[in-house]
Amino acid sequence: MLPSLFPRSKLLTTLQTLTAATTLLVAAGAQTVTGATVTSYASVQGPLRLAFAGDGSLYCGRDVAYTGTATPQFLSRVAPGGSPVQQYGQATTPDPDVVVVDGTGSVSGIAGSVLTGGIKVPNSTGSISAIRPDGSVVELWTSTQWVNPVDLKFDASGRLLFADQVSRGIWRSVGGAAPTLLFTMPNAATPFYLAIAPDQSLYVGDSVGRIRQFSPTGTLLNGNVATFPSAVAIEFAPGGGFGSALFALGINSGALHTIAADGTVTAIGSGLGTQLGDLGVGPDGNFYYSDFAANQVRVIRPLASHVAYGVGCHAPSPLTLSASPAPVLNPSTTVTYTITNVPEFAPGSGVHVSVLFFSLTPLPAGLDLVGLLTTQPGCSIYLASLDASSGGLVTALPTASLPLTFAAPQFAPGNVLAAQAVALFDPAFPLANGESGGFVVSNGLLSTMQLQ
Repeated sequence: MLPSLFPRSKLLTTLQTLTAATTLLVAAGAQTVTGATVTSYASVQGPLRLAFAGDGSLYCGRDVAYTGTATPQFLSRVAPGGSPVQQYGQATTPDPDVVVVDGTGSVSGIAGSVLTGGIKVPNSTGSISAIRPDGSVVELWTSTQWVNPVDLKFDASGRLLFADQVSRGIWRSVGGAAPTLLFTMPNAATPFYLAIAPDQSLYVGDSVGRIRQFSPTGTLLNGNVATFPSAVAIEFAPGGGFGSALFALGINSGALHTIAADGTVTAIGSGLGTQLGDLGVGPDGNFYYSDFAANQVRVIRPLASHVAYGVGCHAPSPLTLSASPAPVLNPSTTVTYTITNVPEFAPGSGVHVSVLFFSLTPLPAGLDLVGLLTTQPGCSIYLASLDASSGGLVTALPTASLPLTFAAPQFAPGNVLAAQAVALFDPAFPLANGESGGFVVSNGLLSTMQLQ
């Protein structure tokens, strides 16, 4: 919960109504990720695909060889926090490389069941089983049409989607019915990894490193989202300190990249391993990946930081928001938010008025306020909710500052707080660019809290 800061002003009410309408490089051994730490989370024998339950339990697919076998195995269960690690289920299942949690029971019939699957009979038969919360194992389906499921995912509607290496298809099960083919990969590509986008489109990474995007019904939307030298595990960032891009982890190169919505690929990590199994997001908003060769599951956590996003608008110089130092929670840290280029309320008045707003929900794309609160384009709000404010900050200089202490228990590691400043001026005296709405706004600022 966001701690109480200051009383809300009439301006906050106005903006709430409006929004309702609307390198630091850190090394952990050889592993490096820009703006993050990489540490061991759990020691797990032969971990492959990963799946978290809502309570933080982690289930790991398993094999005896990275190149793959059909040997029956137990899944591994990692308790919340990373230990203990135990085998899961009352019996082994065939080739349990892949794993997903059926949180609602939409396919398995029992909420909290863990689905796993793989090759049952080499070159002939595939199998998908459910491990119930009581540990009992039930084989849901076998098939000679799909033989080697290599990734399992649930979409928001509760459909089970999986990629099959042998048929080169993406299959679906709705309501527990036997799987049917959704589509076959184009150009005889072999699917390896799946990721469900926030808009529910399906991203498929193939065996040679190309990522394609498909609609929920299987229509090809983008035949080349990005291409890497070899296969990549893919997952969408959960927001917060990681943003919302698609992340791609080279399973043999150990390189980590982000893929922006416009297709821009950015390298952000290296040395993460050479026999990697999967990349996933935990309930805590951190990234986790499996290192088969090292028998490890590792966690990637964003560093405590302030990251600016969006742009401030004309005053005539852009209103700018910054903060320092980083919001480290051990010990508590008092951060100073600084607003610069605050215009005079009226020419010659010597008075500058601004307000700082805080939100638990950033709006990275922004919403232009022209025609709503401003008369000229280019001023955007970057907060999707307005949860607290500083009240009016009246200064004699075009700069204002506000201290805020980040400490437990009000804040926790991984929490993200967005902020944006608004400056007020007398509409009777338009700014140099013709703005006469009485408001200008700053860039947004995303503060990620962490222990360090």
